[in-house]
Amino acid sequence: MNSEIHIVLIWEKGLDQLDAILFDLKNDFQILEVNKVIWSEHFFSNNLSRFYGEKLPSGSFKEKHCGRGPFYSIIIRQNNPIYKFRRTSKGEQKVNSVLFDKKQLYRKWTGGGHKVHTSNSVDESCHDIYFLFDKKYDTFLDAKGWDGQIKKTEINIKGFDGWVNFKEFFQFLNLSSNYVVLRNYEDLENLPANSDIDILTSDIDFSFHINGSRKHRYINRAAYQISIDKKKYDVDMRLKGDGYYDLNWTNDILKNKILYNDKFYIPDPVNEFYSLLYHVLIHKNDFNKKYNNRLIRLSKKLDLKFSSDFVGDRKKMMNLLETFLSKKKYNVTRPADFSVQYSYGRKGIKRNLWEMIGRVKNG
Repeated sequence: MNSEIHIVLIWEKGLDQLDAILFDLKNDFQILEVNKVIWSEHFFSNNLSRFYGEKLPSGSFKEKHCGRGPFYSIIIRQNNPIYKFRRTSKGEQKVNSVLFDKKQLYRKWTGGGHKVHTSNSVDESCHDIYFLFDKKYDTFLDAKGWDGQIKKTEINIKGFDGWVNFKEFFQFLNLSSNYVVLRNYEDLENLPANSDIDILTSDIDFSFHINGSRKHRYINRAAYQISIDKKKYDVDMRLKGDGYYDLNWTNDILKNKILYNDKFYIPDPVNEFYSLLYHVLIHKNDFNKKYNNRLIRLSKKLDLKFSSDFVGDRKKMMNLLETFLSKKKYNVTRPADFSVQYSYGRKGIKRNLWEMIGRVKNG
């Protein structure tokens, strides 16, 4: 029998219908667990923002509408789920139609609006369960029926006050996000404070996953600051579709990612070599010795004809890159983030101005 685990949330201002919702859920689902969830007052807005993947500051409409007090979560099992297209806040999507329709009903019962939340798919259920309880979806696969007891859970979303260490940071990302660390990962856990971490992801709400704060007011700047072990680090977040790499190439890099030393994800060797070669030639104005040495080491693993005589010879390096891009039908793309130097075509006014300011600052 095909079954799925899902979650229903009733925010504080919808709790007058808790008993009615519990009674109704029993007709179509098996209730596995009911929790009274308490987020700390100080971090409530941060938790809400990260859960929904959007900026919801203290006093936001959603917070006032749903309430910022204790709320209830109901973990359920559904046998033989049916998926149909429904209009959602993110457009037309194929969702668990029975649960989605229940959500619409419960929202009417609670006076309209969004005082009730449900997962629409298994992916969303995995996200919600992990963010709320720091538990895997699989935890509930063999769970027995609810014993009628309501558990009290005082918790915040992991990383709420910064990350304890790199291990905690990447353990969270490995279960919540689709990403790779693009480069400079060999000694990542010993990075000095204020270092950069370059990450490629398909998750548009990735900045909320890492609990990052935007470093710049410009919307296309990709730099976010995070705290790990009470030290500040900069995360350059490269998103699918932002022009940092060709869209299809980005998909392939993420599809073929590998787990490095059981710690975090990196590109497979082929994509690491060519994405780094692309970075050196397209994203940089000058050659970097560190990257050149890395390219030589990677080329030996892949048995590529890339020796030290290639280094610094832009024409040879570009021919190698263009052969790969042509074979894969990838294009050279101009990054939306104007702080990326881009050495292939027209830079644009903002990028030229940014580089000019950088030259002045650096003397």
